[in-house]
Amino acid sequence: MLKRATFIYDEAIFLLKEELREPTNYELILEAISKGKSKMSLIADETGIAVHNIQKYLRVLINLGFIAKEYPVCLKKNKGIRSASIYKVSDNLFSFWYRYVFPVRSELETNRKAVIN
Repeated sequence: MLKRATFIYDEAIFLLKEELREPTNYELILEAISKGKSKMSLIADETGIAVHNIQKYLRVLINLGFIAKEYPVCLKKNKGIRSASIYKVSDNLFSFWYRYVFPVRSELETNRKAVIN
């Protein structure tokens, strides 16, 4: 999967490009969520996208099935749902690819040894 010539290497990017005209912000959001930034404000801080704009990107990714919005079980109905909800990458391929491959993609493509954390 980490070799440029393999079919699976470009699969995550290919899927995003098939569904979206401009996938750059979506890639940043997927990477942030894959790194554990699960709240909207943390995702905005990590990506540099304004909080008031990030919601539309998250909604698109949810509709595509790439991420999911989760709520605490113990939360009373309609009280604090917005602030308590978190986002998770729901697709295992996307989760792995954006957590480990995307951050070191330039090193992989220039055939340098990449250290994957």
